[in-house]
Amino acid sequence: MKRIYTCLLLMVLSFNGIAQIRFEPGYFIDNHEQRTDCLIKNVDWKNNPVSFFYKTTEEAAPLREVIDSVMEFGINGTSKYIRAAVDIDRSSEVINDLSPVRNPVYSREVLFLKVLVDGKADLYIYEDINLVRYFLSTETSAIRQLIFKSFITPELKLGVNNDFRQQLWVNLKCERISMSDVEQIEYDKNSLVDLFEKYNNCNASNPVSFGHEEKKDLFNLSVRPGVCFSTISILNNSNTRQKANFNNIPGLITGLEAEFVMPFLKNKWSFILEPGFLFLNTGTESKNDRIDVEYKSLELPIGIRHYFFLNEKAMIFLNVSLNINAPIKSGVYFDSGTIFKIESTPNLLLGAGFKYKSRYSIEVRYRFNRNILTNYIYWHSDYKSFSVILGYTIF
Repeated sequence: MKRIYTCLLLMVLSFNGIAQIRFEPGYFIDNHEQRTDCLIKNVDWKNNPVSFFYKTTEEAAPLREVIDSVMEFGINGTSKYIRAAVDIDRSSEVINDLSPVRNPVYSREVLFLKVLVDGKADLYIYEDINLVRYFLSTETSAIRQLIFKSFITPELKLGVNNDFRQQLWVNLKCERISMSDVEQIEYDKNSLVDLFEKYNNCNASNPVSFGHEEKKDLFNLSVRPGVCFSTISILNNSNTRQKANFNNIPGLITGLEAEFVMPFLKNKWSFILEPGFLFLNTGTESKNDRIDVEYKSLELPIGIRHYFFLNEKAMIFLNVSLNINAPIKSGVYFDSGTIFKIESTPNLLLGAGFKYKSRYSIEVRYRFNRNILTNYIYWHSDYKSFSVILGYTIF
């Protein structure tokens, strides 16, 4: 089992190592206000970066810039980050770690803030693991945090400091924005972006917005039938004459795949959960005995997938999964009357496939060796298989 988890970790690291490196047109401005137009590696940062890689040309070697030497950088039409020294409250929003203090506890930090709305009033976001903070600036005021904080009251109840609404009401005065608009607004990106756009449009400042993202399908459900070709070897460790080999045994696979796409890193990574059913039946003569194998199993591969986009319609992908299985009335049957029950043992799966129009797919998959006779100390078996699986995404 430990070896399986080690292999799984190595596979994940390998995926990360071969991930697509995509450099897109962008720019950065250094401490001397010198602008450099270049190609920036767009990794669709989940957390605000402290550095980035760029190229001067497609053929050039990647170079790295850090926050200390860059005032601003961006990817054309996609994102923009500015360096700012700000007071930020890092109080936790996790229930068990809430502060008993209502007001923010600030620390002074130099950060890359992501610009969400750029206009007469600017909106920024900073994300770091489970922390999300929004910032405001106007033509007459410097960047400051919009205050939102959960805390524990002296009565041990949950309290919420929503002072950001008062900040918005004071700073975004406009006939199109009413008190009720501000009183009902939530501390989330879509709500704040909409309000800042409304304010800037009200003041005819033609805002540039990076806050509205194209809606992405973050959950996919697919039907996945297929065929597998299995190899099984059975050996009596105390009597090597009792053995059998089954090669390229055809079997059937059917199941559903639930895919949960990560909403960052350009939608290249996803978690997959694929409950299904596998069936195979075979037999062979071994010396003076006949050995039959009947294997029916509920399979539950749990893993990760990485996509490589070829164009808007086509992509290839790699999977690595840990397969949890539950055999049903499965066993190795001898003509002599001996029956060995096949037990559940997890194994590692590695797959590669092609997907078209986000709907049709074909995958080849290899199931690594596992011993299906773990309860019999004098017997050993190796079971592995190669599968071809078709897929149709329902939604």
